[in-house]
Amino acid sequence: MKKYLKNCSIGILVILSYFLIPTYIKYVVAYLANGSLSEEISVILSIIIEILTLAVILLLFNKRIKENYVDLKKNHKKYFSKYFKFYLIGLAVMYISNAILIFGLNGGLAGNEESIRSILLVHPIYVYISAVLIAPSVEELVFRGAIKNIIPNSILYILCSGLIFGGMHLVGNVTSIIDLLYIIPYSSLGIAFAYIYSKTDNIFVTMMLHTMHNGILISIQIAVMLFG
Repeated sequence: MKKYLKNCSIGILVILSYFLIPTYIKYVVAYLANGSLSEEISVILSIIIEILTLAVILLLFNKRIKENYVDLKKNHKKYFSKYFKFYLIGLAVMYISNAILIFGLNGGLAGNEESIRSILLVHPIYVYISAVLIAPSVEELVFRGAIKNIIPNSILYILCSGLIFGGMHLVGNVTSIIDLLYIIPYSSLGIAFAYIYSKTDNIFVTMMLHTMHNGILISIQIAVMLFG
């Protein structure tokens, strides 16, 4: 019980850091600047906030990060050869459900996807840094690491981690019932990553898969934007 309470406390602190640090800093900066920040400064500020948030979360998970790094050096071949297929299963479910929503139900692109693409057109470097270099690590530490600290039951953890991860991608982008259904493709990868983490107990495995996934998607979108 003592160990669980300690882990649970760390998990709660990580989640609070994820939500409160960006909100508080943006509020303070907006107040001091009186709403007069240029778009370029706002982008730089966003990157700094994301890096700071990641640094705080890494500090909270310091011991686990060190242990997982040592473990990854010994077992990386086993982990990726054994569990990469579950990422592919999650990816397949994501694409199939997306296709059904877009072409079968005329749902169009998910709101979150439309937002990313619109920002990508204006600030491609920022999107790449944020979505590929920072977000995968932060999201895995929060939605996989922190939630597992709070919910030790494997099945319940996998479901909650995946659904919360999927739900967070819908926040602010729900205008119809069909929009709610996009929780299925978003949660599919979240559930896959949660399953992989529950089996490996190594956050670097899902971090690397998540980074690879985002890197491929963003790179394709940038290539289409430049050459398509």
